[in-house]
Amino acid sequence: MAFFRSILEKISNISKNKYPVPHIEGADLIIVDSSALCCPVCFNVYSHAPLILSCGHTFCSLCIKGITSRDHLTERVNNDLTFSCPMCRERCSSKRIVKNYVVEDILSKVGDLPKDEKAKEVVQIATLKLSKQRLESKCQEQASVIARYKRANEEVKRREFRNYSLFLISFALYIVLSKYFGYFR
Repeated sequence: MAFFRSILEKISNISKNKYPVPHIEGADLIIVDSSALCCPVCFNVYSHAPLILSCGHTFCSLCIKGITSRDHLTERVNNDLTFSCPMCRERCSSKRIVKNYVVEDILSKVGDLPKDEKAKEVVQIATLKLSKQRLESKCQEQASVIARYKRANEEVKRREFRNYSLFLISFALYIVLSKYFGYFR
């Protein structure tokens, strides 16, 4: 009996997420823009297996198969089929195409919006709150990047001023010494 319990515990531990995600308040009420769930080539909602290229763009599996099957769009390099991404034109390897599990998971959990006006309002408010939090964090990131560039710019200005000052002092000293030793008459 203990043997079966240990096996059952191992099986139940395997199915648990190794990296648990903290619960985001209101995440179950978020509205997702449907264009993020559509293939940018065929404009259909992603099929059961959206694929992500090495450049980071996601396409449905039928569009990727169509692109890789066209000879004029692909190249063979060392038994590896490469093609250009339809979005950014970056060369991508067919060996590095993987399933986009994030989009697939979102698609599997997408539900209809509630019909009740009050419930719709609650969903919209929750979505706006989360969007505000994300925008605030992006603003903070950008502010730190701007501050870093400002510091680097000030350092460059200081160095240039110092170099210019040294040049002027050296030039003035050259003129004074030249006059003193009689190079200029």
